[in-house]
Amino acid sequence: ETTGAVTAVPKGEQDVSGSIGSILPSVEVRMVDDDFNDVQEGQQGEMILRTPLVTNGYYRNEKATKDAFHNGWFCTGDIAVRRGGRFFIVDRKKELLKYKGLQVAPAEIENLLFSHEQIREAAVIGVPAPDDRTTDLPRAYIVAVEGSSLTEDKVKNFIKDRLAPYKQLRGGVVFIDEIPKSAIGKILRRELRDRARQETQPKAKL
Repeated sequence: ETTGAVTAVPKGEQDVSGSIGSILPSVEVRMVDDDFNDVQEGQQGEMILRTPLVTNGYYRNEKATKDAFHNGWFCTGDIAVRRGGRFFIVDRKKELLKYKGLQVAPAEIENLLFSHEQIREAAVIGVPAPDDRTTDLPRAYIVAVEGSSLTEDKVKNFIKDRLAPYKQLRGGVVFIDEIPKSAIGKILRRELRDRARQETQPKAKL
């Protein structure tokens, strides 16, 4: 939608931090919360842009255009963190989970799980809390390496030692043979959510 680059790593520099670089000339960026209030540097927020590079709207789709802009700012849907003038993408806004009002980025948990030597693939979704349907409990679907001795408790303890209390895998850990993905390798979270609903449904008594 921006029709051109809005960030870049300066020519001649190398960046191995994983950032998407700094803002290019003629681009204004704000990092905002759900109410479009600016967040402090180092805090997660949605990147919104104002620049001549941004499209004026979606062709013959007024609703999409209205949803994509706020007071002249284009809402990217990217959740990021700004540190030292550079930006780090955390996740997509629509993928964020909410645990008791706090935002949890599945990608953050997944990236940590990927660092475990006995985990080949991982995907994290939210399952509704039994006592509060507005709260998401993070659940991890894991593809373990062959011969792994991993258990649900071992995975939970791995996360517990490294992430904040509200980012814990309270929705459980499920070991599967394969993470469902699209033809381009994108995790099909909808299929995992459908699976989770089936797993949490009460079984009918015979």
